[in-house]
Amino acid sequence: MAPSQSQAHSMGPATYQLYTGTMTAVEVARKFGGLIAARFRRHLADGRVPADRRLFTAGAMLDGTPVGLALASYPTDCEPATVHSLGVVPEHRGRALGRALLVALERNVQTAGAPALQATYRSDLEHRATLERLAATCGWGPPRAVRRLYRARREDVLGTPLLEATPLPDGFELFAWSELTPDEQAALRQRQDAATEAAHPTALDPFQLPDRLSTACSVGVRRDGHVMGWMMLHRLSDEVMQYTSLFVAPTFYRHRIARALLTAALQRQIDRTDTTRGVWMVDLANAPILRFIDRHLQAHVDTSADLLVVGKRLS
Repeated sequence: MAPSQSQAHSMGPATYQLYTGTMTAVEVARKFGGLIAARFRRHLADGRVPADRRLFTAGAMLDGTPVGLALASYPTDCEPATVHSLGVVPEHRGRALGRALLVALERNVQTAGAPALQATYRSDLEHRATLERLAATCGWGPPRAVRRLYRARREDVLGTPLLEATPLPDGFELFAWSELTPDEQAALRQRQDAATEAAHPTALDPFQLPDRLSTACSVGVRRDGHVMGWMMLHRLSDEVMQYTSLFVAPTFYRHRIARALLTAALQRQIDRTDTTRGVWMVDLANAPILRFIDRHLQAHVDTSADLLVVGKRLS
């Protein structure tokens, strides 16, 4: 570790050494592997977080042993830095060490010029109340829900009306995404760059996460030779398929089209993969899709939770 600062922090009978600075992702994994949040640890392991990415780090040591960690990503384009991990080993909790780490991380991030620091977590997080109390004592704003996360199991979908084929309106054609032509891909990118009426939100881009794209399951819809919608799936693990982006051009938005895309993708997941679960999330501001889920999918949902965001302005 190459800390920018090191200081003693006494709490009760123990004196902890607090380090703040930056480390590469691989250095963090080597030094604090067991303290990194499970999700971020998976991203480190599978390469979604590059090994050489530099991260803000605040670490606590006792007699040379790591006992606490606060970790955040570098900001880009003046966006907020994001907390990826904040944890203290169980036997050292209750000594305000978590607060000391978060304060140190805030100072570290602020010194580097980040305008704000934020954290995201699920509403069903085991230690949610503790996290929110800690954030409040450090002057962070109240949490706000931004997305809803859903999970469904294969057995909850089999044999249900959800898998019944949905006819498309006249003039629309369903196709496997693997059949997307180079000309169609270029047209989609050009349409997005031009911000036309048929442009899609960045979060629903069909070309994201190419290394995880399931070409066996993803589908699109055409009208008059133009791509007007898609349901993109990405394989997260041997068991889990993520339903990443469901989009229909606003000019032609119809629930029948959305349902046809979803039904086709579901059937392909069941027929062509051995995955047992599906996950997806929806912006809470997207009222039409939330109503669609309540009407067509809620009965098949195994679990759901909200994604919460909490943050603090630093400048």
